[in-house]
Amino acid sequence: MDDMDGIIKFIPFLKTYPTWMQLYFLVLVVATVVFVVLLVVFWKPSLPKIEAMPEKTSVQETTIKDSPGSSIYQAGRDIIVKTPVSSEKRSEQKKIQTLVLEVRLTCELKEGSELPPDKVDFLPIGESSHAYFEGPGGKVRLAFQSPVVFRRVDVGRVTVINRFILEPGSELFNRPTEVLQNYTKLLVPIVTVVWGKSLKTMRLLELSIFINNDDPIYSSYQYDTAFQEGPQFTVPLWQLSKK
Repeated sequence: MDDMDGIIKFIPFLKTYPTWMQLYFLVLVVATVVFVVLLVVFWKPSLPKIEAMPEKTSVQETTIKDSPGSSIYQAGRDIIVKTPVSSEKRSEQKKIQTLVLEVRLTCELKEGSELPPDKVDFLPIGESSHAYFEGPGGKVRLAFQSPVVFRRVDVGRVTVINRFILEPGSELFNRPTEVLQNYTKLLVPIVTVVWGKSLKTMRLLELSIFINNDDPIYSSYQYDTAFQEGPQFTVPLWQLSKK
């Protein structure tokens, strides 16, 4: 009853009610307090779920002024412009800086002939010792480069190696590689110095063109022709044009 007296002390009007009403009010107060405590401890409000929506990505094909064929890619707030590289720009990126022509002629040796040395220096006189591109684009010289190289490849056979280069002052220097398609043939001499006298039969002609130190453009031709001093070959450039 001490608890009851304490409640009546704080709520004086309960003195006017009978004892059973006072007990009912006490039970009601205790139940209310317990309910509030349980509500505070265990109740958790349920929050509405918000799902993240992925940003929509759209692609718009459009033409930008002074840049036909460009595409605009829009992803969210970002806009990316992709401009294709034109064929003209690709040509500018690959201009002729160096061009080397290597020519190999494999021949049979005459019986009992003297073998040539590995290398022989040679200073060309006149224009007959140089190679040339020729076609509607005109005639462009590839200057002979000393020495002449002789390489023994088999018993009774030797390969003569000549090299020619595009001179720095040439009209082809620093021009797009596509310009070589304007030439239809290659005029190639074979310089043997004085060792042509030891050669009997021509068997294989090989040409390798190195542009800007890139992989060579290669072609080869088989022969069964008697060697003659100062041979010159005319080689069609359809393979180079196709490349």
